[in-house]
Amino acid sequence: MQYTERHHLEVSAQAAGAVIVDTDNRVLLVREREGTKKNLWHIPSGRLEAGEFPEQAAQREVFEETGLRLSFDHFLKTYVGCFDDGALVLRHVWLATLPVNAEPKSALPDEIAEVRLFSWEDVDQLYQQGQLRMHQTWLMVNDARRFLREPPERPC
Repeated sequence: MQYTERHHLEVSAQAAGAVIVDTDNRVLLVREREGTKKNLWHIPSGRLEAGEFPEQAAQREVFEETGLRLSFDHFLKTYVGCFDDGALVLRHVWLATLPVNAEPKSALPDEIAEVRLFSWEDVDQLYQQGQLRMHQTWLMVNDARRFLREPPERPC
């Protein structure tokens, strides 16, 4: 049986970003400066621009929000979410290692108020206190934690 148009879901937006972890297993998060997300923490990420592939957008967003040019270690997952109006969004997320001696600093100080490293437990506390931008932020960080603890076996 061939699937028809009724089996297709229109996705109105895509975003991309990275969970960045240092050698002490701390997670880098950015704090939003303005708007409805003001003072909330999230992974460095943002919308795809016209013609961009998700990985390119993730690298651009990481640079804009942290000043870091990183290679990604692993594709983590694509998360499906929705906006308040019900429109669907795909959030593509990679895992990256923060280089030793790196000094993250936002290239967009009007957008990002702060860049900081958090322990896994600190991220859990931010979530419990309602200080993460969205539930998926917590899911992304926890998926990275699980991957780092138990990397999947690679087939021969």
